[in-house]
Amino acid sequence: MAGLRLSKPRFGTDEYRVYFEIIPLWENDNKSFGIPLCYPVLKIKQGKCLCPDIKFKLHDSLFHEAVESAEHQFGIILKEEVLYKELMIFIDRIISSFQLKHNPYDWIDVFKLQLGLAMYFDKQNLLDCIHNNIMQEISYWTPKNIKYGDILSVEEWRKKIYTGLEDRNKFMEAIEMNCQRPKVTKLNVAHIIGIEEYTVNEYTKDITELSWRERLRSFFSK
Repeated sequence: MAGLRLSKPRFGTDEYRVYFEIIPLWENDNKSFGIPLCYPVLKIKQGKCLCPDIKFKLHDSLFHEAVESAEHQFGIILKEEVLYKELMIFIDRIISSFQLKHNPYDWIDVFKLQLGLAMYFDKQNLLDCIHNNIMQEISYWTPKNIKYGDILSVEEWRKKIYTGLEDRNKFMEAIEMNCQRPKVTKLNVAHIIGIEEYTVNEYTKDITELSWRERLRSFFSK
């Protein structure tokens, strides 16, 4: 489940932000349902700067700019039919925005999203490839990197990645159940297409063809 959400960043402020949220429908804990896996913030050109905060009094004057910025930053998946490859490109942009290269707190949500998509479409070859990528990334999770997130061991972080993704039948049951929630049934429906054409070779190419620094530069130059 994905979409835009408006939120006030601080209590009492006269500003708001627009977030693009991806919320997992396979979450089976009522208390945790609705917590996004990722939520990049919309940045709008105000003067010479790209700013995430929009003053309420400037809402009307910045509306057109906000729409164009949303199309530029999130338009690749804000449509009725989304190519699986385009979704992977969007995830790669999220990776490019990481401030720390090997922070488990950042990677866990990306891996959950990748695993969830591959599991939903029952692509075992992609699941195997993502698993290998997870193990490679985990090898970098030294105490120095782990301290920036929750105080968990490497093994606890690994288990956290796979929570809710251990059994495909239960995974699909949770999605079916959550799709019946009143708030979910009111949303517009989009379709992910092109999954059969997306190969392990493309996934491997997507995650290896750019270095971390190159991906970071490309994210801000798009």
